[in-house]
Amino acid sequence: IFGAGPGYTTELVAEITGAAHTIGFERSAEFCALARHRASAGIQFVEQSVSTRDLACKGVDLAFSRFLLTHLADPVAALTRWRPSLGPGGVLVLIEVERLGSTDPTLARYYALIEGVQAHHGQRMHLGADLADQAQRAGFEILYTESVDPGVSAAAMASGGGAAGGA
Repeated sequence: IFGAGPGYTTELVAEITGAAHTIGFERSAEFCALARHRASAGIQFVEQSVSTRDLACKGVDLAFSRFLLTHLADPVAALTRWRPSLGPGGVLVLIEVERLGSTDPTLARYYALIEGVQAHHGQRMHLGADLADQAQRAGFEILYTESVDPGVSAAAMASGGGAAGGA
């Protein structure tokens, strides 16, 4: 898992796939410590920036990145570094935001501010719009791509409701 954060997604991927061994890469020492404290057997966390260094692992069957590339100034370079870690037939799963918008003026302003901060650092908030192109430029073959609208209103997100309509 690239950009493992505190490890929740790493644990979920390990559980869903039934992998015997799962590695989460995270540059934050604090997040790595939190993740290691909770880690189940077979899950390891490595403190390493996945955007600036080649990875120490090879022969990976499944690599996963969620909402990380949007925070990198050069996603193609990071993807290129990740490619050698995959084994024959290995698959990279990427999840990124294609677009964020809201009719709520406060949330719309927040999105605009975040987009501006990211642009200042050479990052792209809506990287998902051309994610397949980025991956192809890094040498990956695209097996499947899909754009999904989660159907959750800003009011439902703000109130903690995870389903459409706040259910």
